[in-house]
This record gives sequence, structure tokens and C-alpha cells, in this order.
Amino acid sequence: MLKRNFGELDLENGFVISIETTEKLFTIKDVILHAHRESQREIIASETYSAGGDPTSYGAHFAEVEVDIKTGIVRVLNYTAVHDVGKAINPISLEGQVEGAVQMGIGYALSEGLIYNEKGKTVNSSFKKYKILRASEMPETKIFFIEEGESPGPYGGKSIGECSTVASAPAVVNAVSNALGGIEISNFPVRAADILDMLSRNI
Repeated sequence: MLKRNFGELDLENGFVISIETTEKLFTIKDVILHAHRESQREIIASETYSAGGDPTSYGAHFAEVEVDIKTGIVRVLNYTAVHDVGKAINPISLEGQVEGAVQMGIGYALSEGLIYNEKGKTVNSSFKKYKILRASEMPETKIFFIEEGESPGPYGGKSIGECSTVASAPAVVNAVSNALGGIEISNFPVRAADILDMLSRNI
């Protein structure tokens, strides 16, 4: 952009500056946009944070379900997830992470799972046959974060990814069990046919 030698320039507080005069010549943003537009290159920077400890994440999930005992169909009506995240550094991203975990968990609990025929071949190996929860099937979901900070996490933050996924399927299956009068459920997913079979054996 400047036709100057690297040794004449430096980076300081978000600007490219002249070492000789300390004049601000361009912003870092200008340089990145130029690289992208003129030579279709990306300028990428990375940083790794290594925690001195391993603060544990906690969460509690609650699901309200409706079970049709004639068809075995389950509908998740309401869902609440509460997580101790230490500090929500990016709250919108955090909410999206938990919402995705809830969607995955409901799928694990009620519909997702490979089905094999008598020869051991997978019969639902396409997205047409492998039942993933659609957006229209998602329940009303409420998400709450407990933010009390926890050292030595960055800015007091803690992890959320797997933590929010682990609790979701059990919350749904336990709600189904409760709706069926406490019938013990030990396998995922619990499909309509499974529920009808359990009901027939517990009448």
C-alpha cells in the first residue's frame, strides 16, 4: 500500500505507523480490507490462552413435555437451562451455544439414532431418513446465566460447550418418564414405538 520497506513501519494501537515520524498512516482495518479486496488474501491472527487451573462448569436443565399415550408421540412444550458460566464474555454467542445444545439434546432424546436392519446395514443414513429436530419443533426456551466470576478463567469466564449438551437429553427423557408415571427409561432415543411398547408392558 505504501511501497516502503518493512523496517520503516510498525504496528501501534491499531495503526500502521512510520517509525521515523511516528505518523499514523493506516488503520489495521484498512490493511485487512486492502489484502482482501486487492489480492483475495486473509490476514489472520491467533492467540492461545492456557489456564492455570480448570474451573468446573455447572448447569441445570428443566423440560416440560406432553406425551400422547395413544400414539406415543412426545412434544417438548417448554425448556429452561441455567448455567454457571463465571462471566458471560459474549452473551449472544453463549445463548446460541446453549440453544444449539438444547436442540441437539431433544434430538438425542426423542428421534436421533442409527437404525440397522437384520444384516447390520444402516437404514437411515441420509438426512431424509435421519430425524433431526426442525426449528418449528423447538419448544419455548429460556436461558439464564449465573455470573459470579471464577479465577483463573479469562475475565472470570468458564466453558459452556459440552456442559450445555450433556444435560439436555437427560432432562427431556426424565420428563417423559415422569409423564408416564415414572416408567424407567434407559435408552436413547425414545421413539413413539418405544413409548407404546413400554406402556403396553406397564398396564
